[in-house]
Amino acid sequence: MQHRIPKKTFFLISLLLMALIVSACAPEAPPPTATPVPTVEPTQPPATEAAATEAPVEEPTPAPTEEPTAEPTPAPSEEPAQASSLEGVTWQVTGYRNLQGKPAAPEGKAILTFQNGQLTGNGGCNSFYASYTLDGAQLTIVTQDGSPPIVCDDVTMAREQAILADLNEVASYAVKDGQLSLFNSDSVLLLSLTAQAAPTLDGVVWKATNINNGREAVVGLIEGAEITAIFAGDGSLSGSAGCNNYVASYTVDGDKLTIGVVTNTMMFCADPEGVMEQEAAYLAALGTVATYSIRDGVLELRTADGALAVRYVVATDSVVVSPEAASADPNPAAEDAKAAPVAFAAATTVPSGRITAPLGVNIRVGPGTQHPIGDACSRWRRLADHSYSG
Repeated sequence: MQHRIPKKTFFLISLLLMALIVSACAPEAPPPTATPVPTVEPTQPPATEAAATEAPVEEPTPAPTEEPTAEPTPAPSEEPAQASSLEGVTWQVTGYRNLQGKPAAPEGKAILTFQNGQLTGNGGCNSFYASYTLDGAQLTIVTQDGSPPIVCDDVTMAREQAILADLNEVASYAVKDGQLSLFNSDSVLLLSLTAQAAPTLDGVVWKATNINNGREAVVGLIEGAEITAIFAGDGSLSGSAGCNNYVASYTVDGDKLTIGVVTNTMMFCADPEGVMEQEAAYLAALGTVATYSIRDGVLELRTADGALAVRYVVATDSVVVSPEAASADPNPAAEDAKAAPVAFAAATTVPSGRITAPLGVNIRVGPGTQHPIGDACSRWRRLADHSYSG
């Protein structure tokens, strides 16, 4: 017997079967974590990896000023150097090694000055120049060739040559108590020098070393003849011209020097030979002076054109005595000798005389016809009162 299924039941069963079939045939859904895995695995090259490799280049580098080697440090050459006691002083040679290699004392005056790498000096006749370098107590001197030397007496020339030879051998120096010692590389003493005060125009005795002979030549003095000049503070100039004494007036304005008419005594000297010609040249040169300069203890008088008229050095064996000091003790040896002082009496009469000449007579202010004619009577009185030491 057949049983019939109600329609309503049959419909419900059909819906149930269809649902089962659909669920069985549909593809399985991926697990929830499967989707993000490919994007986070390190083996995958994400787009941000390139940026990560460029990061070190973009990082800021330390500034050069922050590095220890970039800090500013003073260079050794820029450190302030102490002034050497060798420099800026006029040194007078008191001892040297002569051309025979033996110690000797100079018979004349020789001076040296060191300043800013330049050495200047005068050996008593010629000026000379050199360069030098300092390194602690080490001293190197290189003398320079200058103008042809002026020929002086044999003793002076030999001294100058020896001093220049000694300077070229200097390797070190020492200064103590105003004394300068120069040594060679074997520590052998070459030169001994003493610091000198810088001289001024007046207050010292100047001894001539060279004169312009008026024939466009500067020459040294004749051996045995001495020429001196004393510039007094009252504007008077006096000295010895080699044979005769002379006097004149002078004025100074800065480095300008004007010497007035020179008056001199009228003695004649036959010895040394040529001394009278030299005297005339010297007195004539004084009349051409326009400027003066003092450097390294050397006084130079020059013409308006810059030509050398006369060159002097300080006569260290002569001093200028003021009138007050000279009259304070007219006989300083009297007390020691236990003798009565010598009395000096002023002359009560003025010397006088008469010159008779049928054709007349010219009185000149100096020896020789090159000197002008003038009234020299007032100047003879000054010459009679003039005295100096030297």
